Parts: sequence; structure tokens; C-alpha cells
Amino acid sequence: MTKINPTIHNRIKKINHYLILGLIFLLIAISSSIFLVFKNISSKEKTYLNDIIEFKRNTPNITAYLKVNDIPKSFAKYSDEDYAFYIINDGDYYYIAYLNDPLYKKLNNDQIKDHPKTISGVSEKIPEEVKALAIETYNEEINPNDPIKDDEFTSFFGDVYLNTSKTKQKPALLVIATSSISFILTIIFLTIFLTKKIKIKKSFQKISLDDQKNIEQNLANTKAFNFDKARITFCDNYLISFTKDIDIINYSDIIWLYEYEVKKNTISINIMLINGKTKTIAKIGKNISNKEEIINEIIEIITGKNDDILIGFTKENNKQAKKTIKEFKNSAK
Repeated sequence: MTKINPTIHNRIKKINHYLILGLIFLLIAISSSIFLVFKNISSKEKTYLNDIIEFKRNTPNITAYLKVNDIPKSFAKYSDEDYAFYIINDGDYYYIAYLNDPLYKKLNNDQIKDHPKTISGVSEKIPEEVKALAIETYNEEINPNDPIKDDEFTSFFGDVYLNTSKTKQKPALLVIATSSISFILTIIFLTIFLTKKIKIKKSFQKISLDDQKNIEQNLANTKAFNFDKARITFCDNYLISFTKDIDIINYSDIIWLYEYEVKKNTISINIMLINGKTKTIAKIGKNISNKEEIINEIIEIITGKNDDILIGFTKENNKQAKKTIKEFKNSAK
């Protein structure tokens, strides 16, 4: 046991950690949301694939789109993928695109010439093996009367294709997840902070201003004893428990005190009040070397403040406590 000097407010300040965490996650959530807004605006600025080929030197990894004016022609597919390479026509030029089956089915429509559809993706360099297959398919199935040569591929198809399997939305999904989780954590931490703040306020409202001043004086003048490992502090007329937020309890209201072994290698000291409420006022871990000394000293201090307190968890004490509570309630009527 050691005497302490800090005021009770220094202990209470610990709940401000929840406020700080809540504000940090709120800042992250707001920042993520702002990023998403700008990301959404920029994602709408797609570049037509022909412009990438002609004016951007076939630059890969650009968000692009392509108008489809004819039924795509499949010519190559990797065995382990659900996508295939297609030759696409927009009414003016031919391109290479990488489509999956559902997207192809939407484009495989005889009315597509009258009602062109737009597909989106990311520009990527065309592999050499794909170039060879594209030339072969074009020459044999699309335009055998006017075939193209190998060295004409780039000028005819360009050097990039539209990969619809890739978009730049993956980072956006990560940001959405970050923003959502941050908002949830903000609500959780701010709720904990407000709940604890309200509970502390209610604890102080239960005692008079004179008693509050007395507690402060006890703490300021080192008249209080603190058991940090058990999360309990003793003043002249009150004990202050920090096992759950804060409980300020008058010794005269305690009628029963007993030890209770709980899970997670912890021993608790419980009390019953004259109004019938039961509270845990201290918790001591089993791995603390001098736990028995701490428990005995806590019990000694409390019983020294009130000689009428029942000690120990027994049937007799339980019966006597119920009788005392009943008598108190009857006298209060």
C-alpha cells in the first residue's frame, strides 16, 4: 500500500483516450470520404482507346473506354481464365479487347450496329502471341480479301488493348472499407467515451458538494490510500473504485464484503450495499505475488471504517444481509 498525491481527475482523464481515438478515426473516415469523392470525379474522366493509341503513344494503365459497333470476334483465350481476346470494331477502326463471357453476351446482338454499346477497362500492352493470333483471325475470318501484314499490326490495331478485367477500382474499394471501418470505430469509441462520462457524472451527483470537496482534499493532501493493482482508492468517508468506470461508495452504505474467484486468473472483492445492490470494488490478478496481502489490507481498511460489515461469502451472511436490506427498505417507507 502506498500513499498518493494525484487528484481523482487525473484518473478520470484516462477516458479521454476514447475521445482521442474516436476523433482520430473520424479524421481518417472524413479523409477517406474526401479521397473517394475526388477519386469518383477523376474516374469519370476516361480516355477513348483510340486517343490513347494515337495521342498518348499507346500508354498502358490508363482508364479507357471503347464503343462497340459490331459483334466482337473471339480469337484467343488462356486456358486458366474466364476471359478471352476479341477483335472489336467501333465503326471506324479495329481494336483488341479482353472480355468475359457475360460481357460478350451483351455485345453479341444483331442490333448493336444501330445501338452501339460502350465498354470500359484499362489499357495494356498487347502480348506478341496475341498479335499473331489477331492477324491470323482478321486475315482468315474478317477480311480475307484485304489481309494485313505482321509489320502493319500496330498501325492497324494499335499497340494496346482494352482490358475489361482490370479497373482502377481496387484502391477505391480499399478506401471504402477503410472509411466504413473508421466510421464504425468512431461511433464505438465516442459512445464509450460519452457513456463513461455520463456514468462518472452520475457518480458525483450522488454525493454532496461538501463530500466532493472532502474527497478532493483527501487526495490532494495525501490522505488517500491507493491500491493501483486492485484499482481502488480509499478516502476518509468514501472508497473510490475504478473497476468499472468509477464508483464512489460511502463506507456506511456497505453491509457485506466478500472475496470471489472469477475466470481469467482474477480474484474480485465484492460488496453489497444497504439498498441491495452488489458491486465489484477491486480486482486482483492471481499472478500478483503479494495478492493475499493486498486483499487482506483492503478488507482491513473497509471493515475499519464500518464495524457492522459482514465478512465472507456464507449462507449466514447472505441471510443476514437480506434481513438488513429488508429492514432498511421498511424503515424508508
